[in-house]
Amino acid sequence: MDSASESVKSARYSVDSMQHPRRLFPDERSDHEPPPDWSTCAARMREFDEAMVRNWKEEIDTLLVFAGLFSAVVTAFDIEAYHLLQDDPNQASTQLLQQISQQLAVMNNLTANTSSSGMMPSLVPPAPPFRASAESIRINALWFTSLVFALFSALISIMAKQWLREYTVADSLSSRNSVRLRQYRYDCMVAWRVPEIMALLPLLLQISLILFLVGLIDFLFLLQSTVAGITTALIAVALLFYASTTLTPVFRTSCSFKSPQSWLLVRVKRRLTTWVCNAHVFLSDIGRQSSSATTPAPVHTTWTERDHTAVQRRQEELDLKALTWIHTAYTDENIQDSLIAFLPEITPNNAAVLTYTVLARSLQVSPSTFIAETRSRSCSAILQGGGASLPERTRTRVINMLLKLLECVPRDQDPSHLGALDVLWTLWELCMGACNAEEQDPKLYQNVLNGVAVLLSEGEPFRLRRAALNLLWESTHQWTYLYCPSAVGNIISLARTSHQHRFPDMFLKACAVALLLAPGLDNFTFVDEPTAPHYRQELRTVLRDLARFLRRGNEDGVQYEPRCVGRIAYGLALLAEKEVGMVEAELPAALLESVELGLVDVTLEELLALVELQHSCANYHAKTTSSSHDLPRELSTVGIKPASVAASLPLLERHGMLAERSVLVNGNPVA
Repeated sequence: MDSASESVKSARYSVDSMQHPRRLFPDERSDHEPPPDWSTCAARMREFDEAMVRNWKEEIDTLLVFAGLFSAVVTAFDIEAYHLLQDDPNQASTQLLQQISQQLAVMNNLTANTSSSGMMPSLVPPAPPFRASAESIRINALWFTSLVFALFSALISIMAKQWLREYTVADSLSSRNSVRLRQYRYDCMVAWRVPEIMALLPLLLQISLILFLVGLIDFLFLLQSTVAGITTALIAVALLFYASTTLTPVFRTSCSFKSPQSWLLVRVKRRLTTWVCNAHVFLSDIGRQSSSATTPAPVHTTWTERDHTAVQRRQEELDLKALTWIHTAYTDENIQDSLIAFLPEITPNNAAVLTYTVLARSLQVSPSTFIAETRSRSCSAILQGGGASLPERTRTRVINMLLKLLECVPRDQDPSHLGALDVLWTLWELCMGACNAEEQDPKLYQNVLNGVAVLLSEGEPFRLRRAALNLLWESTHQWTYLYCPSAVGNIISLARTSHQHRFPDMFLKACAVALLLAPGLDNFTFVDEPTAPHYRQELRTVLRDLARFLRRGNEDGVQYEPRCVGRIAYGLALLAEKEVGMVEAELPAALLESVELGLVDVTLEELLALVELQHSCANYHAKTTSSSHDLPRELSTVGIKPASVAASLPLLERHGMLAERSVLVNGNPVA
């Protein structure tokens, strides 16, 4: 028996050890597992309890004040009303005197009446005992019941404050024991319906007030009907408002008139709905198997749970409204700037609406009208004017929001919504206006160049790439001294792709943009860019393609856009200043040939830049060097050296360009 019992104990111990393995080694814990923090749990519970008790105490204090004032009013009316339940002593004395007088008169005339008629006159019957009228009983019943309800709510309120005081009493216990004690008290409070009792207190006072008003109507009709009619109308309006605000939350989730009595009706409605549904299912499924299961409605225990369910259905809409409200309600610049970080967190359409709402209000126009005009491209003047006149921080904010929006908006956006092309056009117009602003922010333009250059990648739609190229084409001539975007490889790649697919306009623009941006890097070195050799080789290839393209165009007599060739010449000059070895002599030679053939019109500075560039490239590749000293400002800005000016004079004379502007070398005119 002993061995058997020991075996049973051993087996039981093994089972307990498997079910509770932590009991075997209570101090064993892996290194990466943090110890349980009971103090944090206790602090969170304490915060919850303090907020709950504070709200209840504030409500109790308000109810006690109202109950005291209301009880005083009802008491004053009760003092007058209870007299209606008893006989009036003055009226009883008068009736008694009248009865005595009548009896004396009868006795005086008793003999005469008896002798003449031979009959005894009848005595006046005594007055009936006093009985209170039905109106008096109703009035007193209503008013005294109202007083009882008010006093009862005050009594419960005082008791509830005592309960709450005991609930929040803190003892000097450890954090874990504090958590246990708090949970024990909370479970007991819920089990004994303390929250329901707290919700009952305002309901008692409301019932008390309604009873008093009904009794007041009855009392006034007992006195005077006109006054009673006016008072009844006013009370009916008040009670109708009370009933509507109580019933509306039962059927409308969005209604804010939430109250304990409304929640009671919600529970009643839920019970009735459940019974009706069960009865319907039972009656419809008699004798056959149910073909489909009904999904039960969610059961909510508080108003908050019901609100959470409603919020889940309108998440996207509420996100937009909340962020728009923050923009409208707060003027702090830091809070306004923080809206940019929220754009990727909401839907693309809401992000576009928020961005254009912020921009429209900054420009002091209607958001809906502004969005419609953006889609129709009819607000160019407003955008350019705003770009020039907006405060620097506001301008920076809206442009950064547009750049962030470009990352969020899908490329296959619904045509009925704002798309990437709309955002890019808006950014274009703002930047064009910002170029005329008094305060310039180089960092802002760097962000614009980076954000737009990313859109030139091969994965983007063709229309978007072309629009992004046009924006860079219009802006880089003014921003070349600032920055070269890290995505310059996209521009070079677009130039090669345009050349391969025979898009001459895009090819020339992409070449011009690449040449204008590339010199922004010191010595054409891509800092922290592992693909720098690849970019360098790609740019060399693009420049060779450009030279061949121009030679074929010269042979075919193709006319070029003057601004395009001029910017290419300017970019080549800037690039040659940084690293002349990147430019081969055949490219400026092809450009000069286009000028000589009259296929393009260039300014004097651009022509001189091409001539000097040709000589510089030839000298570099021939391993010869030339020096320049004391350059005039007009020529040094385009990289022209005096040594090659004389060589360019025949070409200048041939085209009659010397008449446009005098050429200075070492401060002396060249003739």
